[in-house]
Amino acid sequence: MLCTKFVLAAVFVFAAISTGTNAYSASEGGRLTNLAAVTEEANFIFAGRVVDVIYRMSDIRSKEETSFPFAIVTYEVQNVIRGKTPGNTFTMLIMGGPDGRGRFLELSEMPKFQIGDKDLMFLSGNGEEQCPIVGCQWGRFRLLDGRVYDTVGAPVKIIDHKWIVARGLPPEALRVFRYPTPRFDELISNPEVQELMKENNMTIDEARKRYEVEAPKFVEIYTETTDEVGVEEDNTRTSILPGIKVIPENVRSLAQITANLSIEPISIDEFVSTIQEIQRGITRQPAFIPSIDPKMPIFVAKSVDESPLKLEQANEIKQLTKQDAAELEALQNQDFNPVLKAK
Repeated sequence: MLCTKFVLAAVFVFAAISTGTNAYSASEGGRLTNLAAVTEEANFIFAGRVVDVIYRMSDIRSKEETSFPFAIVTYEVQNVIRGKTPGNTFTMLIMGGPDGRGRFLELSEMPKFQIGDKDLMFLSGNGEEQCPIVGCQWGRFRLLDGRVYDTVGAPVKIIDHKWIVARGLPPEALRVFRYPTPRFDELISNPEVQELMKENNMTIDEARKRYEVEAPKFVEIYTETTDEVGVEEDNTRTSILPGIKVIPENVRSLAQITANLSIEPISIDEFVSTIQEIQRGITRQPAFIPSIDPKMPIFVAKSVDESPLKLEQANEIKQLTKQDAAELEALQNQDFNPVLKAK
């Protein structure tokens, strides 16, 4: 579905997770998100606080399958904006996270969650796909001190013609992500950790004692800022949903929009009010999304690559030739399997 990579966190067996920070940079850039498209696509929109995060590996049905980490995230639902809530709490399933053996499955454009996060979520489903959020990272907005930030922490500065403009560096509170350090008995099953022990002539008992003393309780990833200021408009990251033109003609250029932006991000009340206004023009009734059982089996869905569309692809999506349409219909008839089925 998305580009994935395993990031080995085990630098040394007794310091499998560094007590320092694993930093990645976040320069001051800009993002546009089509709030009308995200709202219309959503079946459940709510504001809430993360009260629990459990990490589990997916279940295996055959020898050909691989087990992957998943996060089971539970929210305390505080304000329902669209759809119906299954209760005071809502639990969703999202792919990614630690595997318990010193590695972390990081998926491009897949948000990460920790206890205490306050978010405004746009959900399309739950438990059926690897990411239940509309547009994945595009359907999550962070809430802090009554203000709104996008999923990477960039302040939402303005909503212009139903387009969200997020621009700037994330505040300190949104730069830290933590997840539990793996238990030693799980970590030791990692072949790479075993090899490190051999290289350093350490026995299991020696490694266990040092790990119990020196390993931190949490792995901490910190987002560092850079001195880079701004991005060119052509490089602005823009949300794309199938059939939605990337930049409507009635929207001013990013330079025009951001010329006189205030320092403060927009308020939660203003953001929610705009969503409610958009909802009044939507005729589709949202489907009910149930909360998942944290103990339910987890299976990796088989799906084709769904990488974000390129700009030119999005603009041409409604201009299919007869041949393109015939090929698309053929793919649909065989569940999007590009290999032709034998007759």
